[in-house]
Amino acid sequence: MLGVGESSPAWLTRYKEDSQQRFESMGYPTKKSESWRYTSVRPISSATWSDATKVEASFSSPIQSSCQLVFVNGFFHSSKRSEGLSDALTVLPFSEALADERYDLAQIVADQSKANDEPFVALNASNFADGAYIHLKAGLEISTPIELVFIATDGMRIHPRIVFSGGSNSKAVLVERYVALDGGSYLTNSVSQVALSAGAQLEHIRIQDESLDAYHIGFTQVVQERDSSYVAHTYSLGGKIGRSEIQSRFDGPGASCSLNGLYVPTGGQNHDNYTVIDHATPHCTSSEYYKAVVSDGATGSFQGRVLIGEGAVGSCSDQLNRNLLLGDAAVANTKPQLEIDNDDVKATHGSTVGQLDEEAVFYLMARGLPKAYAKAFLVRAFADEIIEAISAEDLRADVKAMFAARLEKVGAVI
Repeated sequence: MLGVGESSPAWLTRYKEDSQQRFESMGYPTKKSESWRYTSVRPISSATWSDATKVEASFSSPIQSSCQLVFVNGFFHSSKRSEGLSDALTVLPFSEALADERYDLAQIVADQSKANDEPFVALNASNFADGAYIHLKAGLEISTPIELVFIATDGMRIHPRIVFSGGSNSKAVLVERYVALDGGSYLTNSVSQVALSAGAQLEHIRIQDESLDAYHIGFTQVVQERDSSYVAHTYSLGGKIGRSEIQSRFDGPGASCSLNGLYVPTGGQNHDNYTVIDHATPHCTSSEYYKAVVSDGATGSFQGRVLIGEGAVGSCSDQLNRNLLLGDAAVANTKPQLEIDNDDVKATHGSTVGQLDEEAVFYLMARGLPKAYAKAFLVRAFADEIIEAISAEDLRADVKAMFAARLEKVGAVI
């Protein structure tokens, strides 16, 4: 199957060329930019990774899914689809969707470039080899997750692109999973576009479990119409640098957005989370709850901007970032922000940074737990609050197991 770029339509060629020019005019972001103040991308800009190439790989998912697409080094590899699924659900690689005139990918892809001036988005737009196109027709509800798996190999530059379109009153769960084939150093620079029509609901789980020597930049743009609901769960485990950015905009009243995140940098890792929620219309609701477990000389950062404009009356917003530091060398940066231009709102924001409660550790030890296991119990209890928000039971169990395995592997707690 042809990848994007091989016999591509003229509009896509122009789009990629324009995106390359935009990236060259902007250059890589620096710490002088407020949204990048906690992360230097110099290791990325100075690296000598190769353009991605096709290789063979296999992946066995630990969860039940309605559809699954697997990509290796950004190229479509394989797919699975449960029997009996409605034709109202479209899940295709770009390389297939481009060949079908029923899908207006030209307009969908172009919308991304109008919405932001992010350098890594432009870099993705000029380089993506393939991607996933998902569309739910109006009224369709899918009970089991749609899963996208992105596998990377050592020494590559990979630029996945995802487009999700939810029709009016549709409902789905989307899982993005980023994993390494054999470890190593590489760059994954992904972009996801989510468009929700009136009344549409999406639960979006994003699992970043890259190699500890890899670099991951992830950008998600969400546009919501009237009475739609977007719930995101972002889990960051791998990557020497792991960056997650979500920008959401309300384009109709009554919409809601909930962003949840758990990041666990250790061993010198840097995990950076940046969010923007734009209350562009009245009577919308947003919430954010991010937690960090930072240990062993690592850095965890959160910046969350909530914008409530003059006309966005009746808006409601809550924002909280909690950080658990394991050791004196752990660093947490936290900056929740509210930017409000009218009086008819309800909004709160806050953050906490602290270490394990020694009294709680002593309490557990007094009841027979060794100190290391007492600490592990408390750390996992701290993280489980975020993981429990996932609706699918098997996916919750999978994320819990990944979290426990990562801490045990690096010796952060036990």
